[in-house]
Amino acid sequence: MKRYFHRIHPTRVAIFQRRGCTWAWIKERYYRPRWCALREALDGEMGCWDLVMRAVHRREDCRDCEYRKGTP
Repeated sequence: MKRYFHRIHPTRVAIFQRRGCTWAWIKERYYRPRWCALREALDGEMGCWDLVMRAVHRREDCRDCEYRKGTP
């Protein structure tokens, strides 16, 4: 069952890094946040930097993003 990437615990992310997991592997197992319209959000360097650098935890963290769903 896929989970949302922004909800995983930082310890799990550290484990992924130690194991050398790729962003392709992560995309197979995790979703981008529901409010995110950027299909490539979990594409590492080419995706959403705030999301992949773990700065996004809730919808308000993306309030100024042009890819936030519902943004005029």
